[in-house]
Formats: sequence, structure tokens, C-alpha cells
Amino acid sequence: MDLQIKSQFLKRPHYVLASCLMVVLSWTVAPTVSAQQGTDRFFPVVTDKDKLPKFAIARLGQKSQRTLYMGVYNVRFSRDGKYLAIKARDHIVRIFEMGTFKKLCEVDGHDNSVTSVEFSPDGKTFLTAGKSDEERIIFWETETGKEVKRIAFGADAVRYSDDGQYLYALRSNRLDRELLTGGERTTKQLAKWSRSEFGLGMSPKGNTVATSSQRAIRSGRRYSGISIRSFIDGATHSTMITGLSANPKKVTFSADDRWILARYDQERRPYLWDRKRSKKMALDVHENPVLGLGFSTDSRFFVTMSSAKDKSESTAYLWDTITATNIHKFTGHDFTSNLVACGFSPDGRYVTTCASGRRDSSMLIWDLNQIVFGDLTLSTKKIESNDIEEIWKELGSSTAATSLNAVKEFVRHHPTVVKHVSKRINDTTNIVDQTKIAEYILQLNDKSYDVRHRATEKLRKLRNAAEAALRKALKETKSVETRYRVTSILKTPLGKPKINAEQYRRFQRAIHALELSASPPANQLLQNLADGHPHIDLANEARDALERIRYQETLNKKND
Repeated sequence: MDLQIKSQFLKRPHYVLASCLMVVLSWTVAPTVSAQQGTDRFFPVVTDKDKLPKFAIARLGQKSQRTLYMGVYNVRFSRDGKYLAIKARDHIVRIFEMGTFKKLCEVDGHDNSVTSVEFSPDGKTFLTAGKSDEERIIFWETETGKEVKRIAFGADAVRYSDDGQYLYALRSNRLDRELLTGGERTTKQLAKWSRSEFGLGMSPKGNTVATSSQRAIRSGRRYSGISIRSFIDGATHSTMITGLSANPKKVTFSADDRWILARYDQERRPYLWDRKRSKKMALDVHENPVLGLGFSTDSRFFVTMSSAKDKSESTAYLWDTITATNIHKFTGHDFTSNLVACGFSPDGRYVTTCASGRRDSSMLIWDLNQIVFGDLTLSTKKIESNDIEEIWKELGSSTAATSLNAVKEFVRHHPTVVKHVSKRINDTTNIVDQTKIAEYILQLNDKSYDVRHRATEKLRKLRNAAEAALRKALKETKSVETRYRVTSILKTPLGKPKINAEQYRRFQRAIHALELSASPPANQLLQNLADGHPHIDLANEARDALERIRYQETLNKKND
């Protein structure tokens, strides 16, 4: 045996034992699976509904009395939802095709743990990143597993920019941005923190990070906080979240960066923060320390998962974000195994729960719409106007079950409901012609000072409706004058008229129902909200819903 290899094995004898046990188990353990299983004995695939729990569409991995103890520690969907990447205990990353659950390839390019798996925006390639000290990111072809390139750059978490030109890499003591396109490779350090801090998590877009932050000693106890750093329009914005005496271990951001989930060392309660309202909520439902956290891509739902400790069961819950209420308990895993990771598909149709243990090392894929709403097919039954009024009223309920059932009834009767509620929705909006906004933006660079000044003041008054157009202009303009004036306008505080909690929930649920309906009248109502609702947060939610609808329509056309 090579001396270097031998020395590594002597330093880590438990690796030798684990390898031997894995080989023996691979000869003796043969879990029963359906005829639709894959060829990988470590990750057989079950799609037979009779062998799956209610609401599940597939199981990937082993669940039996004696599993190979592979575990599923990370799961990622490609942005088009076509592919699924799974990272297991053996450091091998496996790529599956959604729908058929056919395994396309598996790659093994790292000596130690794979810290991050990410698909490129077009889904044609994916990357695997090793720890910061390994200094290795490898890019692979998605369908073949062929290595494309590698860069000497380690990271604890990695995100692609939306255009695929940059990588945002979170390391133990800093955040870097790596340029992927063009000729010469360049790395820009966006932030660095002290040795007493360490990275906890990064937002889906890579422009916000969370780090631990030690607080002052009080009464002999050290309190730990979480520091949030955001990088927007070239500026750094920092905020502090007060913590507990326990050390923070992980932070997960929602896609819109509004919500934060955090877990602490040996703390059984995860915490949810609403950053816009500076509100913290303790989610007191788990009996054991929390391990897995994850938001849906539309930020409307999230999952929390716990360990199995002291012979008590591990648990996994689905939560409604708006009301911070758990709405479903998953019951498909062997709950003597730790539940460690979860993931949501980009279209919001599926959610995954992942286990690691002696009796369960599998991942279940669940139909999210079935769990939350049940049947969403269009109803043939005529709905009366008083029933529509009841739906409109219940959309604002503070009880998750009531308001989500109202969303369901809205969608099932949407051709009639949309007609009736459109007046109510349009009465709250002040629709602005976007062509006028584009005209005012062009006038910001006019030769006449008076024209420039008048256009600036008009855009200030239309600040909410012009938000998207102004930010687009800031990115695309080459005019110094236009950039100066747009930047000045964007510094104007956003208008937020007073709206009570019930009204706010009602519009949030209505936007959700309109997005699920996705009919031309529903899309037009969303556009009215996006262009003219006086509350900028609701206008942005409507705009995000439209973007998801259009993206899904584009994908459907490509698949056709």
C-alpha cells in the first residue's frame, strides 16, 4: 500500500471500519422495491403508490430494518424543475430526472464532504463545492456527469447569479464573488468578518449572508446573535438579530429575503423572523433539536425537521408562513432516524423530506398541492354571490386552515370568482400607465433642466408603480445624469399606506389564488396589483407571482 494512503487510513481508522461494513451490507441487504426501481442499490427508486405514504409520489433511497446508512444530506432542484441532485453520506452526488426518476449520472470529485450542489441557471451543468480548506469547485454536465472544468476555490455555500455570470461563495470568514464568464478569472471580496464569527447561511440570490455574532456577557452567560449583511446596488446594509445563550447553527432565507429561519445548538425550537416587521416568532412544536429548515420558492410555506434523540421520535412539519402555523405533519419516514434536509421544487408543486439513520436513509417527494389544498380541479357546480363574499371574507382569516381553504375554493371557481372580486381589487389600486413611466425616465436625460426636473418629481410621486422600471433603468443606462437622478428617486421612501393585518392577509391570499388560477383574467388582475397597488410589498408580491407564471409558461412551451 502507498505510504501516503496508508497514513491517511491509520489516522482515520473509523473510515476503514465504515467502508468494510458498507461492503458487507451491500452484499447482504436487499430492500424490497417496486418494478420501477433504479439500478443503484444505494438509491433504489420506488414510485408504486401502494408502497408509498399518502401524498408521496416517490421514494429515493432505502427504508428497511437494515439500510446502508447512506442518508440524504442535501437536495437541489434545477431552476426548470427538470433535474434533481442528491448528496449522500458517501460524498457522491447523484442526478435524477424528475418525472421518470431515472438516474442520469453520479459524480465523485471531492476528498471530503460536499458542502454545496447547485445547478446553473440553464440547468445544463451543475457544480459541487468542497469545504473552504479543500479549495475545489467542480463543474459537471448534468445529463452525462462529464467534468467540464474545476477552479481552485472552496466554499461552505455557493449560489449562481441569475444571469449565470457570477458565483457567490460563502466561506468561514468572508463572502466572495467569482466571475465565471469572460477571459481572465477575477475574484472580488464583498465582505469579511472577524475570527469570532462564522458563516451561517446565504440567501438564494447570494446577495445576503448571515453570520454568528457574539454578544456581551450578561450575568455570566454569553449571548449569541445573528448578523445580516445585504449587498444591494453596490452598498452594504447590516442588521443584527438578537439571539439566545445557545450558539446559532444555521440560517435559511426565503426567496424574497423577507423571512429568516434559524436554528440554535441543541435548541428544539426553530425561530422565524419577519425582517420587514422586525418580528421574531418561536415555533414551539418539536420535542428534539431541529436539524433541517427550508422555504418554498414562493416563500409561502416552510418545513422544519428534528433529530431522533433519547428514544423519542424525530418529526417534520409543513408550516404556513403568513400565520406561522404548522399545517401538516409528515408521517412517511421511520422516525427513529434523523430528518436532516428538505427542498421545494421551483414550481411549488413538490416538497422533499430527507432522512439519515439505520432504518431510513431515504428521501420522499411529496405533492405539496395535495397536502395543502387537496383537489384543485375546476368545479362544475355554480357558485352563488353570497358564497363568493364568504370566500373573500375568509381569505383574510388569521386561521391558516380557513384562509387556505378559501384559496382552494377561489381556484376551483375562479372563472366566476375573479369577475366578482376584480372590482374589489381594482378599487384599491391606482393603475399607472407604464409607457408614461418609461417616457419620464427618458426625460431624465433631456437637454432641458426644467424637463429633467419635472420628470424627476413625477417619478417621485409614482415611486411605487415605477419601482421595477427605475431599477431596470439603473442597470441599463449609460447616462451619468440618468443614473444620478434614478438613484436619487430610489432613495425616496416607499409609500406604505396603513392597512390592517386582516386586509393584508386577504390580498396575500388573493394573490396566491390568482397565481394558482393563472387564467388571462387572473393574470390581468395580478398585473393591476403589480402596477398600481399603493402598498409596495403587495405590489411586489403580485409582480413576483407574474414572473413565476411567465417563467412556467416559457418552460411549458420549451417542453412542448
